[in-house]
Amino acid sequence: MSDVKLKPWEKQPKESSKAYEAFVVYKDLGNGRTFTAVAEELHKSVSLIRRWKEKWNWQERAEAWDNSIAEKARAKKAKDYAKMIEVQTGIGQMLQAEAIKAIKAMDLSKASLSSLLEMINSGVKIERSARAMDKNGTTTESTSSNILAETLTKIWTNRK
Repeated sequence: MSDVKLKPWEKQPKESSKAYEAFVVYKDLGNGRTFTAVAEELHKSVSLIRRWKEKWNWQERAEAWDNSIAEKARAKKAKDYAKMIEVQTGIGQMLQAEAIKAIKAMDLSKASLSSLLEMINSGVKIERSARAMDKNGTTTESTSSNILAETLTKIWTNRK
């Protein structure tokens, strides 16, 4: 006998192929799963499906499956959110860096700094928002994409 631990949603030792096939149908029905729906889909008697459901602990196994899927979804969402924060923080830092380079390179006696200062200010706002901080350092809802869109619109509108 193998030391490999089976996951609850996998075919269990001594579980027949037909009982497992019925369990898979049950598991895949999701939140609205019932043993009567399985009986109808597989054209089996309700009493047979009920026996298999009880004998092979379908409800617990399906819940374990649901929990596994939910955990994978939470992990992906957290990973995607972290990537979004990283990208938005980078955009904010890039806007700030480009504005500073432009300020250093310009002839200040002839230029208006308003658009460059707006770019720096927007870059700071984007970075702070991406890091979920307001000017007081408290957590806020991220609005980086709105700030970026407004900034790019202003830059485009004010271009020479």
